[in-house]
Amino acid sequence: MPVPVGRRFTANLSESRPKAVNCEKCQTEFVYFMKRSASGSGSSILFLDNQGAKLRAHDEASAKLYKRLNEEQDPVPCPTCGWVQLAMIPHARQQYHAWMMVLGVVALGVGLAFILLDFLIGEWWFLNPSNPSFPWVVAAFPIGVSLIVIREILARRYDPNALDVATRRQIGANRTIPKQKFDELVLAAQPKAEKHWPIVGATRVVRKQEVGSYRARLEDTIESNRGILYKYLMRVYSVPGHELQLCITAERNEFALPGVSEPDAYFLRLYTGYEQSNLGSSPDWAELAKFESRALAIVREQLNGTCAVRHLHWLH
Repeated sequence: MPVPVGRRFTANLSESRPKAVNCEKCQTEFVYFMKRSASGSGSSILFLDNQGAKLRAHDEASAKLYKRLNEEQDPVPCPTCGWVQLAMIPHARQQYHAWMMVLGVVALGVGLAFILLDFLIGEWWFLNPSNPSFPWVVAAFPIGVSLIVIREILARRYDPNALDVATRRQIGANRTIPKQKFDELVLAAQPKAEKHWPIVGATRVVRKQEVGSYRARLEDTIESNRGILYKYLMRVYSVPGHELQLCITAERNEFALPGVSEPDAYFLRLYTGYEQSNLGSSPDWAELAKFESRALAIVREQLNGTCAVRHLHWLH
């Protein structure tokens, strides 16, 4: 009995991936899902690297799967015109009557196996004409070769676009979804990002003003949180809906080290909800009029420069 000198690990992976297509005939955009599988192996000599062999098997399978998913295609007809794209035809021919290729290879393998057995035992048992299995062993070779050759000829001549148009359209309708609908589904599946704004307590509203179809509110005397000192704050809301769109602040960090900026300088910062931008520091931002003028200019820039201040309501 042979003594094992190692162990061989096998990894099997499968994955389904969307494939986007722009029909070369009618320009319809659609998406279909293609599934592929791949396997890999890794050896551990003398059982000394079992974990490494598992990883190598997984890496090999992953590389093969990645290549197949990226390079191969399914012959999926366009749901609108039924056209099978020219790039899909080679893959369609590979799949056409694939069972004949498999059966042919099996037949050749069986014939060779019987011959090898005869050679190993030193007696022409299976190749003896008096043996009942002799005709099958001999026939395995021409049958296997014939199946492979016939299948190759049929595959080369196969044209998936020769199939009835209505049938092709039905196949496409069953396998695909419109590209626009697919994009909508992907977008809906994405986690919705949360907006983040400056965290402040009580404030005093200095004045409100309408900027185009938005309402800006200038505030001071701000109760600050989290170590940030806010001198002024301008919040911009949509009208109607009263949804916060922009926020501009004159702020400084109460824990900033001496000498980091001028003693009376404040940072001008723009918040859009999903990101924030530092627009530089200056003592000007500690003055209400200068801060307001620059903040309104930023609001107009952010709103495509089309908004003008229409109404001004003085509150003090």
